[in-house]
Amino acid sequence: MQVTSYLPADLAKEGNITINAIVPGLIGTEWRKTWAADCVKREGKTRQQWLHDFCLSKGILAGRCGWVEEVGDLAAFIASDRGRHLHGAKIALDGGLTVNAR
Repeated sequence: MQVTSYLPADLAKEGNITINAIVPGLIGTEWRKTWAADCVKREGKTRQQWLHDFCLSKGILAGRCGWVEEVGDLAAFIASDRGRHLHGAKIALDGGLTVNAR
């Protein structure tokens, strides 16, 4: 992520070039869905309850995985004209994990 620190200053002069980073936490990819289903079978909980308990145990305040679509939505915003004022941002998309003071 060092690139996100120095490139914005170098490229801001060029015009419409912005450098930002999305820092995802636990995202519900297809692999993660399969993994969660296996864990649910072992522990005998509902999928929703198991995932909620697991996320909270890891410090994810939202109590759920992020969705792939949420990452895509954030990337689309950053790349759009509406995100043109973001320069050097490191955006944590992690359900509150990085702000959790457990």
